[in-house]
Amino acid sequence: MSERFLCRRRAENPIEPKYRDNLDWWREDNTCSYCGSLNPDEVIRLIEIGSCVTPTDKSYKIYLGDNHKAYFQHFSQSHADRFIGLYNAKKMRIAEPGYFYVRPFFAAPAQQH
Repeated sequence: MSERFLCRRRAENPIEPKYRDNLDWWREDNTCSYCGSLNPDEVIRLIEIGSCVTPTDKSYKIYLGDNHKAYFQHFSQSHADRFIGLYNAKKMRIAEPGYFYVRPFFAAPAQQH
């Protein structure tokens, strides 16, 4: 079993105890033991090798490839920066409608010059 952590999805759940630590871990299939999200390192790797990103109507969730879910709450700042970099460089395959109709919560619109 991998190193334990507190899943940020669990931490956001008002029913869950807020001050518990080390409850969750990355399972053998590289998903969170609490929420089932893919590990953010795996999310970035899959995007970089061309897996299709399916947007959702939520600012915190996408699907990848064969319907693997990924919650952005697991992203570090470097994961978010890499994700935005891949998107801005047009190196991200995005399923219908071909863009994020709900922007990831960590993303801001491009500045107009």
